[in-house]
Amino acid sequence: MFPWVILWSGTDIRTWMMDNVDICAVLCFSYLGMIRYGPWLFTKLLGSGTEDPAWLRFSMIIWNLFLSAFSFFGMIVIVPPLAKTFWEKGWHDTLCLNNEALLYTGTVGSWMGLFAFSKTFELIDTLWLVIQKKKLPPFLHWYHHVSVLTFAWMSYGVGNSTMAIFAAMNITVHAIMYFYFAICAMGLKKLVRPFAPFITSIQILQMVGGSAVTFYSFIVNFSSYQAGINDVNKLPCGVAKATSRYGCLMYLSYLYLFSEMFVKSYIKKPAPRPRKDKALRFIFFCLFNTVLKIRKRSDRTLKSNLSNHLFLNIY
Repeated sequence: MFPWVILWSGTDIRTWMMDNVDICAVLCFSYLGMIRYGPWLFTKLLGSGTEDPAWLRFSMIIWNLFLSAFSFFGMIVIVPPLAKTFWEKGWHDTLCLNNEALLYTGTVGSWMGLFAFSKTFELIDTLWLVIQKKKLPPFLHWYHHVSVLTFAWMSYGVGNSTMAIFAAMNITVHAIMYFYFAICAMGLKKLVRPFAPFITSIQILQMVGGSAVTFYSFIVNFSSYQAGINDVNKLPCGVAKATSRYGCLMYLSYLYLFSEMFVKSYIKKPAPRPRKDKALRFIFFCLFNTVLKIRKRSDRTLKSNLSNHLFLNIY
């Protein structure tokens, strides 16, 4: 019964990803090209109107609902076995032992493979944003998509024992986040706007958890890395050195960027901008005073010239 069915073998997805690493690079370069030239292209094709066409709103609603449903089904398959493993084996073994049943085999392995591969079609998020706004998306948006795609491809391909933790956190947050985006696309943004700080907060918690996991595995493996051991099956914690370094840098950067966004959006209020009508009134006031001064000077000059003319005529 769906979703507890093996749609694709996680091992087959892993093999395909390792045999086609170049596709990941092509996707990333194409994506960056779309970010660079997409706003110009869609402005030419669709015009620069501010109102979103009906087909775009409908597409965004369907797309976000699809990703929310996908994440929800992945969550109910992946999270319970992971929680059970954590309860039975503890923190260290859950993070550091390569568990084939959680990563590659059975129903959970199938959904883990789908999760890793889903980072490719999540790039379409940016397509809707570029069509809608017709301008470059924020740095955090496209940096997050590119880096998480390459990290997921690398981690799942190499065999990262902490991958199940990352998937469980990410897929749970996305189930909520994409549902929020779908409601916003329906035109109900004002209704759900109070939940926006909560969405960003759980994203930050995800980055805290990811940073803790990656640094823990790096510290456990540090002496083995120094000894030249890089086989995930021989390391104290089954995380290769390359993915460990990548994960530490990626999650720390996410933690900083998402925290900065939270502070700017919900804590630190932007400085009030001067109102245009006040500025215009001030300009008109200055011009009016200048005209009055010029007129008074002209009147004085005219009176002086008239008096001199009369004086000369009399004498």
